[in-house]
Amino acid sequence: MRLLGGALLLGAAAVLGCGAHRTTERVFDGHTVVGPYIEPEAYAAFADGVYREAHGDTAGALRSYRRAQASDSDSPAIAVRIASLTCSTDLETALAELDTSGIGQSYAPAWLERARCLRQHGQSEQALVAVRRAVMLDADAPDANLLAAQLLREQQATQAASAWLFAWLLADPRALTRGASIEAEARKLGDRELAELARRGESAIREPALLDPSGAAEAPPLERARQASASDPALALDEARRVLAANPRDGDALVIALLAAHRLGDERVLGELLRTAATTSLPGADLAPLMIELLRHRVGDGAAETWAEAYRVRSTRR
Repeated sequence: MRLLGGALLLGAAAVLGCGAHRTTERVFDGHTVVGPYIEPEAYAAFADGVYREAHGDTAGALRSYRRAQASDSDSPAIAVRIASLTCSTDLETALAELDTSGIGQSYAPAWLERARCLRQHGQSEQALVAVRRAVMLDADAPDANLLAAQLLREQQATQAASAWLFAWLLADPRALTRGASIEAEARKLGDRELAELARRGESAIREPALLDPSGAAEAPPLERARQASASDPALALDEARRVLAANPRDGDALVIALLAAHRLGDERVLGELLRTAATTSLPGADLAPLMIELLRHRVGDGAAETWAEAYRVRSTRR
C-alpha cells in the first residue's frame, strides 16, 4: 500500500506545484531556481509514470515520462527517470538523457543516476567520479554517500570507504536514517567499530520519546509537529522535517510540513518537500482533510475533490 500512497501524494504534489503562483522549480548548480509555469499535463504524465513504474509497468512508465518530457523538455527529474529505465538496455541513451539542457552539470540526482548506470555496466572508476560529483552538489544525499562507499570498497579502497562513511556520520546527523545500511556496509569493510556506531545511532533516533536533562519525557517530534501546526508553522515545519529525516516515508509528517511551508509562504521548502512525495505513504485520516484544504486553496475545488476520492478508494484497500 506504501507505493499507492506515494503515487497519490505525488499526484497532489504535482497539482500543488502548479498552483496559484504559476511557477515551477528546477535545480541548477546545486540550487533551486523558480522558473516558468509548466502546464499540468507534464505533472500528470510524470505522476502516471511514477505509478506505473512502482507497479512494474516499465514500458508504460517510459511512455508516460516521454509525454511529460514533451511538455517540459528541461525537467531534470523526468530525465533521471527515463535514464533509470533505459540504462540496463542502452547505456548510451541513458547517459545522453542525463546530459540534456545542462542537467548533467548541475543536478545532483542526475549525477547519482549516472553513477548507478555506469556501475551497472561495470565502469566502476567512472561511476566513482560521477558519484563524487553528486555528493559535491548535495553533500547530505544518503544514496550518493552510500554508493560512494560501496564503489570505494569494490575498488579495494577499504580504508577510504570507512573514512567516507565515518565522515558522513560526523558531518550529517541525518546519515543515521540509513544506519542499518551504513552498519551493513561497515561490516563488509570489516570495520566493527563503525558498524557499532551506526547501529547505536540508528537505535537512538528511533526511540519514541526523548528525555530532557531533568529526566522528564518529551513528546516525539511528530506529536510536537501536530501540536504546533495550527499556531506555530515554523516550529511545525522544523519538527516535521526532523521526522522526515528519520523516516522519509512518513506521510503524516509530509502533510504537516507541506501545510507549514505553505503558511510560511516558503516556496523553496515547499518545492523540496514535493520532490519527496513519490516515496511517501498515505497520511492518516485525521490529516487527509488538511491536504484536501491545501489543494483547494492553492489549486481549486476540482483538484481537492479528485484527491479526496482517490484517497478514499486507496485507503480502503490498505
